[in-house]
Amino acid sequence: MEESRWVRTACKYRLYPTAEQAQEQEQEQAQALAKMLETHRRLYNQALAERTAAWEREQRTVPYGQQSAHLKDERTTNAFLARTNFSSCQATLRRLDRAFHAFVRRVKAGETPGYPRFKGCNRFATVEFPSYGDGCKMGDARGRIYFQHIGRITIKLHRPVEGTIKTIAFPREADGWHVVCSCELPAPEIHPSPLPATGIDLGLKVFVVTADGREIAPPRCYRQAQAALRRAQRAVARKQKGSHRRRKAAQRLATAHLQVANQRRTFHHHVGRQLISQHGMIAHEALNIYGDRALAPGEVDPRCGLGSVPPHPAQQGGRGRRAGHRGPSRQHDAAV
Repeated sequence: MEESRWVRTACKYRLYPTAEQAQEQEQEQAQALAKMLETHRRLYNQALAERTAAWEREQRTVPYGQQSAHLKDERTTNAFLARTNFSSCQATLRRLDRAFHAFVRRVKAGETPGYPRFKGCNRFATVEFPSYGDGCKMGDARGRIYFQHIGRITIKLHRPVEGTIKTIAFPREADGWHVVCSCELPAPEIHPSPLPATGIDLGLKVFVVTADGREIAPPRCYRQAQAALRRAQRAVARKQKGSHRRRKAAQRLATAHLQVANQRRTFHHHVGRQLISQHGMIAHEALNIYGDRALAPGEVDPRCGLGSVPPHPAQQGGRGRRAGHRGPSRQHDAAV
């Protein structure tokens, strides 16, 4: 099978209000983003309710095409849907459709079904624009991004956008709003490298072990932050549900979890960059993360981020290779 000549990559940037805007106008932009996100969440839940009711009452499935056609009529009577981009609404309906396809696949495979859930206000955090240029535009002369019905928002372009932008999404995280650009660029050419080749193996007590026996200790960011996370979680539990203080405590808890995730991601990038600068080719296992977590409970840190193995930068450069997964090596643990 011929390999694809194109690869997809994602660039993530932080969204900021424009410098010359007043504080009231900045709040209006943030409120407009929040309103659009809430509109998409309610659209998702409404479409899910329609599919569930049709099956319970008539044993009938509601396909994506039918819901997309109904969306056109509903936009004429719903003022909130009228102020959202039609393509982005279709992307939300496709998101639900993919969830149902995955549910059917799991049922046929005899796995745990996992019926699609209704999304609460804190469990729907991303709006996608599937067609670049339709409701969104990146990078004017002043370094801003345009969203339909919201306006132009300043972004922190800490690195240039590589390739051709295909889709844009803006997620809301604990530290604010971000924008993710999915770009397509030509596949890198693979050239012979004078650097030696190596392989890495995931251990139970070490992060990875290279082919020459070098061991890299895990960062254990989550375990180091457990005490602070425990205090933040208890602070949330003590507050009355629905109160302003509970929302503030939940925000502090989410920020603490985000800090742990950022520390783990930084560690993976540093290890990956170090490996690819010293080796011409890196072979690694095709990990089965969920199976690994059941191999040795209590030994593998569940927050270690097993899915972000270091060779990801090497794959973009054409120097990463996957090997069959046979489970972590036990002799590596004995050497610790």
